[in-house]
Amino acid sequence: MGQKKVCIQSTISYSDTKKRINNEILVFNFRAVISQSRQSFYYPLLKDKSDKYLNKVGKPGKTLIWEIFKDVPGITIICINPYELELVLARAYKKKEVIEGAKKVIAKIMKYSLEDFEELKEEKKEETSKDKDQKKQRV
Repeated sequence: MGQKKVCIQSTISYSDTKKRINNEILVFNFRAVISQSRQSFYYPLLKDKSDKYLNKVGKPGKTLIWEIFKDVPGITIICINPYELELVLARAYKKKEVIEGAKKVIAKIMKYSLEDFEELKEEKKEETSKDKDQKKQRV
């Protein structure tokens, strides 16, 4: 059996002050380039205004972002860089359902089979003050 084309990792970030879950993030690591930009963040889109910003990520990334927001409920933010796609989940949605929906969209766009995905063990991350500062700068 060869290497998988996409590895999926789930990360839960916790607030360092109240020990509550901030976000659950699904990270899809690709063995192919999916974006022409270094790192970009996207929120659910309004087509007429978002199209010009999406053009900078290139065709595969742009299509992945549009289709995931359209077909996979429960995604609040998408972060994309050349080899990675991060999906931030809304708390009301189940991780397994979102993973399955995202895998179908990715497989269709990238012309992969569902066997090309490998799910890695969940990772837990404490949010640090530095993380909070970076998050504020993004907004």
